Amino acid sequence: MAAKKRNKPIQRWNVGKLAEGSIKSEYQRVLSEKLQEQESTEDIETNWLNIKNAVIETADDVLG
Repeated sequence: MAAKKRNKPIQRWNVGKLAEGSIKSEYQRVLSEKLQEQESTEDIETNWLNIKNAVIETADDVLG
């Protein structure tokens, strides 16, 4: 019998908020700051993980 795979809850953000200029600017500013804080490495997987986490954290913070 195969083990049942657990599904992670899907994260959803209200991307419609990005149509509002001030929210869009805030998202861009916060994302840019988070990306500049990241250390660049030779490992592409680490770089991708850093970018992905920055986008997810910014969406959580700005878009809720």
